[in-house]
Amino acid sequence: MKIIIFTSLLMFFSNTLTVLDDSRLLFFQFDADKTAPDQLQKLLKTNHFELEPVLSAYLGVAIAAKANMESSPVLKLNKFNEGKALVEQALEDDPTNAEIRLLRLSIQTEAPSFLSYNSNIEGDKRFIIQILKTKKAPFNDNVFRRKVLIFLQKKVVLSPQEKYIVANLLRSA
Repeated sequence: MKIIIFTSLLMFFSNTLTVLDDSRLLFFQFDADKTAPDQLQKLLKTNHFELEPVLSAYLGVAIAAKANMESSPVLKLNKFNEGKALVEQALEDDPTNAEIRLLRLSIQTEAPSFLSYNSNIEGDKRFIIQILKTKKAPFNDNVFRRKVLIFLQKKVVLSPQEKYIVANLLRSA
């Protein structure tokens, strides 16, 4: 009986890691592939993510990104709010998760200013850079770490000191 439970848990965590890796890959394809948010949403809807706040946050980012594809302003706002709520709930469930903060940062940097969803940019940015400097999880994976650093350079307004830190981290990545 213990072997069956252990095997089941091992398969669950293995599947979760694969889904997380696939979610990361799709997230970083959002700019190049406009179907990536749709693919990410489908991936997460067909897997059991409800126990993992980070996967719930990825679903939220996918939904928020799809808001841009809606033609109606009301539908855009509804989609955006739905995605934002999932990310905020994930952060409430796991407030020290740097990856969830990265996902919230990505939404906040892209959100139009009239939505007033930008109050956490500075705090999230500082938190993420600090974790990147220490090479702690989830940024201890070199490929993911490099993609996060490039994201920060391209998508986030950095102070001169932050630019210097991110550039140095990228050179050593």
